[in-house]
Amino acid sequence: MGIGAIQHFHSMAYYVPLHFQNQDLINQVYVLKHDRTASKTAHTSVLIDLAGATTATNIKGDSNGFFQLQKTYMVGKTPSFMLAGDLDKDGIQDLVVINKGNNSVSVLLNNRTGIFRSYMNYSVGDTPISATLNDFNNDNNLDLIVTNFLSASLSLFLGNADGSFSTMKNYILGGSPYAIVALDFNNDANLDLIVTNYFENTFKSLVGYGDRTFKINIDRQTGIDPASVVIGDFNNDKMVDVATTNTLSNNIGVKLNLCTI
Repeated sequence: MGIGAIQHFHSMAYYVPLHFQNQDLINQVYVLKHDRTASKTAHTSVLIDLAGATTATNIKGDSNGFFQLQKTYMVGKTPSFMLAGDLDKDGIQDLVVINKGNNSVSVLLNNRTGIFRSYMNYSVGDTPISATLNDFNNDNNLDLIVTNFLSASLSLFLGNADGSFSTMKNYILGGSPYAIVALDFNNDANLDLIVTNYFENTFKSLVGYGDRTFKINIDRQTGIDPASVVIGDFNNDKMVDVATTNTLSNNIGVKLNLCTI
C-alpha cells in the first residue's frame, strides 16, 4: 500500500487517501483528521470504502489511539473516492462520497456526534473518479468539482452553506479527466485547477475567475497514465510546481515553475 496523494486545499476540507496497488482508485483507506478548536475534543476518524459495495464505513478513534466499533452508511454504487468538509457551517466535518458505479455523489451530514444523517444524492457525469471541495465563487461556502472520466467533463456544484448543493454546471474538457487539485496559481484571489488526463498523458491547467467559470489553459506532458497529482513549491522559489504519479511508466513526474505563487 502506498500514498496516492496528500492534499490540503482549504481550511474546511482535507484528507489523506492511501491507495492500494490496484491502480483503479478503488479499495482505498481515507484518513480524515478532525481538527477541532481548543474548546472541543479532538479525535481522528478512519473511513473505508469497499470495491463494489454501496456503503461508507466510519471507524471513530478515541483520545487513546483506539478505534470503536464501525458504523456503516448506505451510499451509491461502487463508492470509490471520499472527501470531508464542513458543508453546513456547523464547525463539524461532513462527508462527500463519489460513486463510480452509478454516476452519483452522496452527501452525508454530521449530526455533531460523529453520526451521519441519511445521504442526499446528486447525479454527475459518466464514471466519476475524483473530486475537490473548495470555494470557487468567493462566497465562503464549500463548492464541489468532480472529474468524470468517460464523459470527459467536470461537474461543478455550488454549496448553499446548509449541506446542499445547487444545480450542477457541466464543463466539457475532452480527454480522460482523472485527478484534480485546486490552487490560486496567478495571485488573483481566485482558485484555479489542474486536472490530469489519464489516457492522453497530460495535465490541463484551468484559470478560475471566481464566478464558477474557468478558462482552459495549455496541456502539459506527463508520464504514461497520470493517476494522481499534487502541487507545491518543491524548490523554494515561490513558484508552483506540479508532481504526478504515472501508472504505466512506474514513475513520478515533476514540473517545476508552472507559475508564481
